[in-house]
Amino acid sequence: MPKFAIYFAPKSDSSFFEFGSQILGYDLRKRRSVEMSPGLRQELGPIDSAWVRGARPYGFHLTICDALDCDLSTIPVVETRLSELLRCFSRETEFKLSRRNKEPVAIWGSAGAHPIVLRYDPNQSLAMLHALLVGCINPLSRGTGYLRDYLGSRTGWRQLVYLSGICARSIRLNRLD
Repeated sequence: MPKFAIYFAPKSDSSFFEFGSQILGYDLRKRRSVEMSPGLRQELGPIDSAWVRGARPYGFHLTICDALDCDLSTIPVVETRLSELLRCFSRETEFKLSRRNKEPVAIWGSAGAHPIVLRYDPNQSLAMLHALLVGCINPLSRGTGYLRDYLGSRTGWRQLVYLSGICARSIRLNRLD
């Protein structure tokens, strides 16, 4: 079954994008490996490659709508809806992330697969875009296998739907079965 996802990546010339790309060892936009600067390597010390192995192929990004199952015919609808939603903002609107002061780094995953996660908070524009995307794009999907795996049963969406600090009660997850 096809999937769609929507990602946000900082501007390629930003120090934030450079920092994240160096930690992962991969530049998403140039589609090539990058070395960590000597200064960053000295500051961070050795990084176990297992920590970034799972994230490296995807580059440095923020997932806004993650790997949602859909019918192939849904992809053009998603693209059109995404364009419409982006036009709600002016060209001057900046979508930014700010380093989270409380617990800025986390390690997620399951045994043997623990990626490092840098935790940043969205500015108001990015939070609004996220809410629009979750409310208007996610319902076009058939749900996600990740959620089914996480819940482990048909206990319903109320246990989990909390994304990037924004409670998304409006997500309709069809077909949890």
